[in-house]
Amino acid sequence: MSCHAWHAGKDAVFTVRLIADRPRTVGGGRGLDEFLVIKSAQQAEPNDIFHWIDHSGEHYPTELEFQRMIRHRVSSRLNVTLSESDSRRLSVFVSGRKAADDTEERHAEMREIWRLLQDNEYLLSMVYSDREIFPKLLGSCGQYFAVEYLHPIMDGEVAKIISKGDSDWPGRIHLAVMVLELVEEIDSQGLLLCDVKPSHFGLSGLGRVKFLDLDVAVPKQIADSITSDGRSCNDDTDCYLFDCRSTCNKAERICDSPVATTNIQIVCEKVLLGWSMVTRVMLPGLLMTRRTTLGLASLLRQCAQPDTDPDAAAHSHQRLANTLLEMDNAMAKDRKNLV
Repeated sequence: MSCHAWHAGKDAVFTVRLIADRPRTVGGGRGLDEFLVIKSAQQAEPNDIFHWIDHSGEHYPTELEFQRMIRHRVSSRLNVTLSESDSRRLSVFVSGRKAADDTEERHAEMREIWRLLQDNEYLLSMVYSDREIFPKLLGSCGQYFAVEYLHPIMDGEVAKIISKGDSDWPGRIHLAVMVLELVEEIDSQGLLLCDVKPSHFGLSGLGRVKFLDLDVAVPKQIADSITSDGRSCNDDTDCYLFDCRSTCNKAERICDSPVATTNIQIVCEKVLLGWSMVTRVMLPGLLMTRRTTLGLASLLRQCAQPDTDPDAAAHSHQRLANTLLEMDNAMAKDRKNLV
């Protein structure tokens, strides 16, 4: 078991290796069930309750009322309208089992589920479970929930690529293509990744790249409301939501602008191109090696620092994606197994 530090709002995050009398996956790869990550849900707000007590006793919502409350929660937090079937799915544990209606056991389940739904990571994993963009939710117990283990594609502190150095250039290109495909899918859901680190991207046992730290993954509308909430500012950084950057109205000295950055811009800057440590030392990103051509380096810089014109920025991002895909296809025979 290993403990992971620096997860905002989490009391505990740790990885558990399962010991079982079962064979490894065919080919000697990592088994999907060998590791899982245990996380603790964030504390709910004191006034965030869904049952009440009066002179006649303790009262809980009916199943239909509970599902309506869940739909409202998802709508207000994620700007997503749940179907009736999805609201029923979120009203029970991941296993799908539940106690009989209107029993003490079911009421206890409701309390646990409602608390879990206050946690952004649990909520996103449940709502987008069919998208294969976030870690798969495996189960829960009380305030704790388990998700699949993802092998980080990079170690953000020592610039260590899982493909071992720059000798596996085709592997790096392929990983970059998968990262950009993931970002495109996340964009299509209207979500912004406001805390991007190289180690926040991981490979599943089936070789899919997913984003594994969801504490500050939020709908764009919510990120915009935070960066333009009217608080006082002296500098642009006063209006940032981590990597979701905005600008300070210098005349009024207030934050009143939406997020100005995009997911792909931040990923190009901090994952593909490079990133800064506390010491302000720039470390090379996934695509910055001795094999990087001047043309590719130029595309990466344009992606990380795009033109202020949205159409021009989108064009430069698309050029990078197309270039990497062409390189990936050309190197397919030379690529090593990443899993």
